[in-house]
Amino acid sequence: MAEISWRDEPTEEDYTSALAYLQLLIPVTGAERAVARFRDLEVSEHKAADVLRAAGVSQQELLVDLAQEQSPAMLLAAPDPFAPLIIVSGYLTVYSVAAGDRDAVIPCKLLHLP
Repeated sequence: MAEISWRDEPTEEDYTSALAYLQLLIPVTGAERAVARFRDLEVSEHKAADVLRAAGVSQQELLVDLAQEQSPAMLLAAPDPFAPLIIVSGYLTVYSVAAGDRDAVIPCKLLHLP
């Protein structure tokens, strides 16, 4: 698998997309607070296959062009340890990386809700 170029931080477009997605799941104020907390998080690294397994993803047909620079994924973990991990931003990138190498490590911002 070719080397993937990762940004140091998600782009403003990533944060905007994350907000729009979260507003479908939780009230607007909660979504805004979550995105604000994502902005403050440090990027960590997790195996692509582990992220997909935690999110309950089994397969996806659409892949992204990994030759382009990618943003770190934004992940939301609910307080219930048995609830699936939510890939707030970067879903297709995570899947595309895992499709090429399930043990590839990807940069992530992981937000644990209280």
